[in-house]
Amino acid sequence: MAPATRPAGLLPRVVGLLVLALAALPLAADGWHSVPLFGADVRSLAFDPAAPERVLAGTSSGQVYESGDLGASWRPAGARVALPGWVVSSLKFDPHREGRVWASLWALWGADGAVAMSDDGGRTWQMRHDGLPPRQVYDLALAPDRAGELFAATREGVWRTRDSGRTWAHLTAFEPAIGKVTSLLVDPHDPDVLYAGTWRRAYRSDDRGRSWHGIFGGMALDSEVFSLRPGVNEGELWASTCGWVYNARDRGRRWQRHTEGLDERRTPSFEVLPTGALLAGTIAGVYRSDDQGASWERRSPVLAVATMAVHPSRPNVVLVGSEGSGVWRSLDGGNSFESSALGMVGVRVTDVVAGLDGLALSVRHTEHSDGVHQLVGARLTLDRDSHLPMVLDLAADGAVIYAATEAGLWRRAAEVWDRVARFGTGRIENVTSADGWVVAQSRTEVVSLRHGEVDRLPVSAPVSAPVPWRGAVWLADGGELWRWDLSQRSAVSIPGAVRALEVFGHALIVDTTAGRLRRTPIGGWQSLAVAAPRVLPTGDGTLPILALWDGGTATLHDLAGRERSAMRLPVPMRDVAATLLRDGRLHLATSGYGLLWSTVLELAQDSEPGVSISSR
Repeated sequence: MAPATRPAGLLPRVVGLLVLALAALPLAADGWHSVPLFGADVRSLAFDPAAPERVLAGTSSGQVYESGDLGASWRPAGARVALPGWVVSSLKFDPHREGRVWASLWALWGADGAVAMSDDGGRTWQMRHDGLPPRQVYDLALAPDRAGELFAATREGVWRTRDSGRTWAHLTAFEPAIGKVTSLLVDPHDPDVLYAGTWRRAYRSDDRGRSWHGIFGGMALDSEVFSLRPGVNEGELWASTCGWVYNARDRGRRWQRHTEGLDERRTPSFEVLPTGALLAGTIAGVYRSDDQGASWERRSPVLAVATMAVHPSRPNVVLVGSEGSGVWRSLDGGNSFESSALGMVGVRVTDVVAGLDGLALSVRHTEHSDGVHQLVGARLTLDRDSHLPMVLDLAADGAVIYAATEAGLWRRAAEVWDRVARFGTGRIENVTSADGWVVAQSRTEVVSLRHGEVDRLPVSAPVSAPVPWRGAVWLADGGELWRWDLSQRSAVSIPGAVRALEVFGHALIVDTTAGRLRRTPIGGWQSLAVAAPRVLPTGDGTLPILALWDGGTATLHDLAGRERSAMRLPVPMRDVAATLLRDGRLHLATSGYGLLWSTVLELAQDSEPGVSISSR
C-alpha cells in the first residue's frame, strides 16, 4: 500500500474550516481566550482503561489534555497548565486503582526531574518524588501484580517505589554502566523480569531489579533505546532506537536490526498490534510493517513522532503524538492518519504584530502549520502563508508585514508575499519597521532601507536587535550604545553597560547594568522605575510597557513607569515571547501555549493609575 500523504497546504485549509466553525475557544476560567490555532508538542499518550473513549496527552509545556471521543477533540484535563515547567514524558494509568495516573517529568530548562500522581484522572496532580535524585525522569513502568510498586527510568539509572512514590530505592546503584535510562518494560508474562533501555543498549533483570545484566548481542554499541515493547509471542521484544529498530525472540539475548524502507534511523516510539503488524514512529513519520520488520512503508505524512498509543480493546485506533503538530489519529490500524489536534492550543507562537487589516503571528516548529498566520476581524479567522522559509521575526508598518527568515527578508503587501531582493538570501535574524524605515540584521551586517536607499553597516560581534528611532538606527554593540545615522556610527554616552534596547511607544528604552533608562527629548537619560525581571513592548502609545514578574503576575505601565493595571499571567513568565495591546485586547505570543488574549484590560484602561484589576 502506498504511503498516506496529503497535498501541501491541505491541512491548513482543514484547520481554517475548523476555525471558521469555532470562531474562538470558550473563555477559560482564568479570563484568557486561546486563538484556535491547533497543535502541540505531544510527548505522551495514555488510554483510560476505565473509560474506553477517554485518553490523556501530555506535552513538553506541562499541559495535560483529555479527549472523550478517542482523540477526535481535546480540552485541558484540569488547569490550563497542569504541570508548569515540566515535560510530561510519559503517562501511565495505574492498574490497581481506577482514576489514578502517573506522570514522569523532566525540566525543559535544567536537569531536574520528578514523578507526579493524579487520583482524579489527570485533573489535579501531586508530586511523588521525595528520595529521587534531582535528575530527569523519562519513563515509568508499573508492576501488574503489586499495588503501589512502580519503576522509574531516570538520568541516574532505575529507581523503584513500593509505597506509591512516598519513598524510592536506587536499583542500579552498583551498576555504573547503567547511566541514563530512557525506557522501561515489565515482561507481560513474568512480572519479575524487567527490561531497561539505556543510552547505550539494553539491560535485563530477572529478579525485579535487584541484579542486572546486559542484553547486547547484535545491537550496536551506541544505540540509545527509546522504547521497548513486547511482541505477540512470549519472549519476543521490539526496541526502537536512535539507529532504527531491533527485534529479539529470546528475551533480548540476541537482537536483529531492521532498516529496509525506514527513511530515518531515529525512532522514538514503537507499537505492536495484536495482529502482528508493527508501527515504527520515526522523526520522518509513522512506518508500518506487515512482514515482521523485513520491510517498512511510511503511512503518515512527514511528522516528527514523539510517542504512540494503541487502544487496548480497539487496536485499529492508533494515536500519534508529534513534535509541534499535536495528535494524529488512525482508525485503520496505522494504514492512514489524519490530524486530530482540535482543541490543542499548544503551538509555539514567536511573534505577533498589528497591520491595517488585522494581526499577523509567526508559528514555528509545527511542520504542518509553520509560517505566518493572519487574524482578520472579530471571528479570528486564520489564513496561513505556507511557502515562506522558517520565520525568525516579524515587523509591521501600516499595511505591510515584514518577515525575517532563514532565507532573506520577505514582505507581504496586497495579500502576496515577496522576497525583498536588496536584503539578499541569507539568514536574517530580526527586522524592525517604523516611520518608513526597514532595518534588518544578519550575522555579519545591519541593513537599512529608507525611501528606496539601502545602507549597510558591517558588524563583527553579536549586537542587539537594531531599532530605528528619531531619524537614526540605534543598536548595542559590546556593551556600548551606538547611533547610526547612515553617514556615520557614533557612540552614545550612557550609564552602565547596555544589555538590550527597544522602542516602547514613542520612547527608546535601554536596559543597562545601571537599570532601565529612557531617552529624553533633549538627549539625556531618565530612570524607568519598573524593576520587573522582564519588560516587553505592547505596541500601544498609552500603555506601552508590559512588565512580567516572578510569581506569575504582569503589570501594564505608561512611559513614566506608573502602573496602570495588574493581572495574573496564564502561562509561565519565561514562555511569553511577545505582546501586543490593540483595541482593548492584550495578546500574548507564547512558546508552547499558542496565542492568548484577554479583554480584561478594557476595564483597566478606564481605571485610575495604580488600580489593580485581576484577570480572574
